[in-house]
Amino acid sequence: MSQYIGQQSHGNWSMKIVAVGVGLMLVAGLAMMLSFSHRANAAFPPTQKQASAWNLE
Repeated sequence: MSQYIGQQSHGNWSMKIVAVGVGLMLVAGLAMMLSFSHRANAAFPPTQKQASAWNLE
């Protein structure tokens, strides 16, 4: 019985580690997407005035 409890707690620990790893991957992916979209907006501002200025050039 004690061995079963030990294995169960070990399984819970591995599940927690996997969940934390997946959560970190999701957070990192979200941060990368946000920074990429922020850089894209900085490179190509969606404002109409600058777009017309680029067309005039």
